[in-house]
Amino acid sequence: MSDYLVSKLQELPSLIEEKEKELLDLKKSISGDERSKKFVEIQIRKDINKEIDVDSGKLRFSNEKSRDDELFSRMGKDERAISLSDKIEDDNYKLELAMIGYKRLLNEFKAFRSIATIKGGK
Repeated sequence: MSDYLVSKLQELPSLIEEKEKELLDLKKSISGDERSKKFVEIQIRKDINKEIDVDSGKLRFSNEKSRDDELFSRMGKDERAISLSDKIEDDNYKLELAMIGYKRLLNEFKAFRSIATIKGGK
């Protein structure tokens, strides 16, 4: 077997492992940010659910549809929610790119291993 083939077969497993760690870190970051965003949503929802109309003394948002609409509106204006949404979107993009790189490394390793098997048989 050529030195290049041997070096690639030795090098690729560690590169694959590094890429797997990168994928795990991105997934962990996304998960944490989604939890944080959910917490912001819960806080806003609590505020909406207890908001009283000063004129009538009744709940300002008395039905689920109006509460959901108000939640959507406030989430779109809340800096924390916007920042977390942007970060989640950015990290999801990075995750997709990392997944492409990971699959490429796996395919490359399989190809080199197949070549080594063929050359080893000759």
